[in-house]
Amino acid sequence: MSLTVVSPDPDVRKALAASELVVCESIDTVDRTARALAVLPRAPLATGVELMLRSPQLLGVLFVDDPPQLATLATRVTSADALALDRLLGEGTQIHTLAIRDHTGKAQCLAALDALKLPPSLLDRVEQCVDEMLMNALYAAPVDAHGKPLFAGMPVRKRLGLRTDREVTVRYGFDGKRLALSVRDTFGSLKRATVVDYLHKSLHAADAVDRKAGGAGLGLYLMATAATALIFDVVPGVATETTCVFDVRQSALEQLAYVTHDAATQPLAPARIVRLPSKRRRAMFAAIAAAALIAVSLVGYRIVRGPNVARIAVTTTNGATIDIDGRAVGTAAAGTLSVDDLTPGRSYRIVARQDGYETRREVVRPKRGANALSLELAALATLEVDTQPSDAIVEVAGKTIGSTPLAITSLAPGSTASLVFHKPGYRMATAQVQVPPRGQRQRVTHALDRDEGLVKVHFDSNPPGAAIVRTGEPMAVDRTYTPADVYVEADQIQRFTLMMPDHAPLVIAPFTPTRGGADLTKGGDLAPLGSTAP
Repeated sequence: MSLTVVSPDPDVRKALAASELVVCESIDTVDRTARALAVLPRAPLATGVELMLRSPQLLGVLFVDDPPQLATLATRVTSADALALDRLLGEGTQIHTLAIRDHTGKAQCLAALDALKLPPSLLDRVEQCVDEMLMNALYAAPVDAHGKPLFAGMPVRKRLGLRTDREVTVRYGFDGKRLALSVRDTFGSLKRATVVDYLHKSLHAADAVDRKAGGAGLGLYLMATAATALIFDVVPGVATETTCVFDVRQSALEQLAYVTHDAATQPLAPARIVRLPSKRRRAMFAAIAAAALIAVSLVGYRIVRGPNVARIAVTTTNGATIDIDGRAVGTAAAGTLSVDDLTPGRSYRIVARQDGYETRREVVRPKRGANALSLELAALATLEVDTQPSDAIVEVAGKTIGSTPLAITSLAPGSTASLVFHKPGYRMATAQVQVPPRGQRQRVTHALDRDEGLVKVHFDSNPPGAAIVRTGEPMAVDRTYTPADVYVEADQIQRFTLMMPDHAPLVIAPFTPTRGGADLTKGGDLAPLGSTAP
């Protein structure tokens, strides 16, 4: 499948001249039914998004002049077998796989990533993207047979306790320099216009985007500002796989792409490595060599012109670690760290962090010579909250902030906070707690009371995955699937049916749970349609 590379940069076009790719200067010269990638070195995200907004033939943007990255992205676009995470990581990197059914799987996913011993500079970026990717796959992607979103308009707190009969697949690998992470749903409902429009809206909002604010598309924007690469692979109506790559050395976005695949040739299944034909490999090596010559020329130019560097002396809390553009540069052992050999006039994202303190971030554009930056860190007040039993949803000021056990560091030190706890089968509870002073930790455990008006019924089936439906009622959006616990009203006749595609419905005999009585178990075997029941 042919592919055109667009770049207004003459150096890029010259470096790619020996390749098999069609290269041109403007997207306006590319047929709107063609497939194209843009290479825009050093361009801001807004420029790439604007270009994708007005150019439907543009599949993605590379914000760096990097022939190997271009080769990988081009192969992903043109090959029917190109989605292996191995391609994005060093050779021999182990790829792990998880199956997630609902929001509780987020903790499982984060625990698995934590076992990789990721550098601290990656942790906040990765956790931010994992939460958004899983929420999208679990609650934004599911649609019914008519393409209508299943969870549209439902409050977040209510959605978190629900699930569909589809699993979300999480794959990840870490080669010591880069973490590649993909989340795949089985609906394929994400549209290119949704991605591009939401990013454009966030980038051109009247007010600067606040990471604490809500609103459609904010999650996509935060992913684009946290990851090094953000790629959406979609087989419409079949599956969407969202892939994020995080580089230890820097955090600026280098790739943004949305690629539509044919279901007949790309089932979004785990893929083996596909290597470029030898002729293309030689072309890419030639492009790399050309880029290297350009780099050497620029270095020579700097030598002739003399030193043109900037230095920043960062003053911060004693022992804080300093990152620049996602790359750890050192520790402020005495409260100050000097960073040398920076480029004057270039923007740098500088982060200071230390356990028990608020993280500080600043974007600076140093001048030639000496510069000073103060990033003093404020100590956190940590409120450790748990419930008996645990796994209760916690709300503060009407907003869900997590589930127990939970460490809260967002509350004002020394203040009094009202916490609300929700757990199925238990009464809603409220606790007034005292937040400790800065630098201190306070542990609070709150006992939850069973709701005596509700009885827990455990539904199971063979095979599992049957929808639990009240007999005589249509399947609702908030249905759940076996095996699962459902709380029902005591002293009331209960009628349920277990339903699964290609199986005969299993009608549960009516039952009346007793207030204060023991938990119940219901279920049985589902007979496949067309089979003869014994």
